[in-house]
Amino acid sequence: MSGQQAVLKLPEVSPEFKEVEIAPEVLLAGDHPALLPMADNLSSMGVFVTLVHPFGEIEELLTPIRGLLEADEKVSKDYAFLCEKIAANKSVKVVNGAVIDEVSGWWGNFSVRIMQEEAPVTLNVSGLAFAFKGDSVIPDSFASENVKGFYEFLSQFDARKGVLKETANPLKRVVFVLDVESRDEKWASVAALRFGAYLKGFGSQVFILCKDMKVSVDDMEREYREAREAGILFFKYEELPVIEGSDQNLRLV
Repeated sequence: MSGQQAVLKLPEVSPEFKEVEIAPEVLLAGDHPALLPMADNLSSMGVFVTLVHPFGEIEELLTPIRGLLEADEKVSKDYAFLCEKIAANKSVKVVNGAVIDEVSGWWGNFSVRIMQEEAPVTLNVSGLAFAFKGDSVIPDSFASENVKGFYEFLSQFDARKGVLKETANPLKRVVFVLDVESRDEKWASVAALRFGAYLKGFGSQVFILCKDMKVSVDDMEREYREAREAGILFFKYEELPVIEGSDQNLRLV
């Protein structure tokens, strides 16, 4: 699905919202365990994820929190389940033993070169997120005055560091499709509200499709109200939209 234009059909909506672009792919890179829940939840919103890390196996991303895992059996089981879930998730492509060598472009249209054992690979993706505990995974050529550093990106996953490149040409429209009946309904909703509000700051139009928006927990009522005030549009569906069609003509229906 990488690099393709996906179209979302919205029935019974004003004509200007009949077809909306969605971000088909996001690249996550680094050595931080936060990459795992980030990948899981972004994929649950209908986003295709490429997860790049420098280790031989995805489980090695948990090394920085090994002490916590040994001390808390529940947390250990949750992360073990998460690793298995991501490995089986067809919407998440894991690239082991690789690093980001070069980044160019802008929000909505990045070109990323990945260095791995076989051969360098270049991907075109709509969004980037970096989370790292050790050495920075951001290429020096990309870390310039044109890069906006930010903290608390999907902060419930403790992704402490990341970057988005400033641009005068942001992705025009972004759609989050939530399955709120899943076990991660709260996290998916929080991520969509927070990330959607962040994208609004880049001038993007943001839409959230859901069966129901659970707003009765923690601070979600406030975040939901702020999202509405920021101009994020919400639509409800009866059946979860799915992606169908050829690579050249993807549609969410």
